[in-house]
Amino acid sequence: MDGSKRNMWLSVVAVVLFAFAGYRVFFGASNKLDLPDTFTGYGVCLACQEETIVVFKKGEKHPYRCEACGAQAVYLWWFCNDCGYRFIPELIRKPGEPPRPTPYPYCTHCSCNSVSGWDPENPAQNPEGDARLPEWP
Repeated sequence: MDGSKRNMWLSVVAVVLFAFAGYRVFFGASNKLDLPDTFTGYGVCLACQEETIVVFKKGEKHPYRCEACGAQAVYLWWFCNDCGYRFIPELIRKPGEPPRPTPYPYCTHCSCNSVSGWDPENPAQNPEGDARLPEWP
């Protein structure tokens, strides 16, 4: 095969490969994650101090309704990786809205920001204690 025919076949193969790659990118299988519609968390009601498991929908905001007392005052526990305490983040109070946790939580016991959501099934998150809960209106 002479050089010009070889270059033509290589060009045809390259065009076919680019066309196939373009098809896969725009029309191929989706690589999107399939996230669940509901989530489970562990929280405490600030109105009655009862600990509870919370099942909430994607996009639903704090506070959640308490099964024990009916108040919409359940907030999810957080865990401090430095001091080992569980805590509820500081609450931001705006007129006409329920108090919401700060978007950048930090430990209310030691003030560090090495925190994560608390999960009792995580052996690395065995709490040393609970920080003081925020005041409920």
